[in-house]
Amino acid sequence: MNRVIIIGGGLGGLSAAVTLANAGYDVQLYEKNSHFGGKLKKITLGDATFDYGPNTITMPHVFNDVLANTGVNPSDYFTFMKLRTHTNNVFPDGTEFLFTSNRNDMVTQLERLDPKGAMHYDRYLKEIEKLYTLSEKHFLPRTFTGIKDYLSPTLSWALMNVRPFESLDHFHRRFFENEKIIQALNRYATYIGSSPYSCPATFGMIAYLELVQSVFFAKGGNTTIAEALQNAPLNSVLLFM
Repeated sequence: MNRVIIIGGGLGGLSAAVTLANAGYDVQLYEKNSHFGGKLKKITLGDATFDYGPNTITMPHVFNDVLANTGVNPSDYFTFMKLRTHTNNVFPDGTEFLFTSNRNDMVTQLERLDPKGAMHYDRYLKEIEKLYTLSEKHFLPRTFTGIKDYLSPTLSWALMNVRPFESLDHFHRRFFENEKIIQALNRYATYIGSSPYSCPATFGMIAYLELVQSVFFAKGGNTTIAEALQNAPLNSVLLFM
């Protein structure tokens, strides 16, 4: 049996360990901290527990698939709960704008704060859905390891259709005019450590995840995700701290 050594027991390392072990590899994973999950850590204060690290989740199917591909039922290990509302943007003048996956609630807020945005919100949703759909099909599952991976007519077509030459800020100004609303939506550039003035509009796909698919949390705390991957029933995974 071929042996694989993984350094780091964050969610990526744990997912890789489970996936490789299921493929028949002898896996050894090494983690320097006293817990697995990386930044995902449980903090206890009295009778209360808090997630230190990612406290909301998008694309929960990714975590489900890691376990489902091994033949187990993910719901036996963790349960994802959908948040109807998830981010309240509060500005210095007291204005509030609450992000929600409920389309009607978003439009109601925009009618008060940004009439142009309310008028074009459905068009905005269609556009960010297109960005996500193209990314999910052509970019997210692809590994780019050499020049040949880039030489694909369908990949080039998809690339030209995800607005790579338009900034995220410019993209949002197509649909909205209230500077507070634009600022709130521009925060998605920070998810990749970038600026909305230089980040390509492609990353408007993140808005689709939060405003259409919604945001989730794992029942019992998001640390249950790391615990599930750590306890996956695969005998060929050895975990070391």
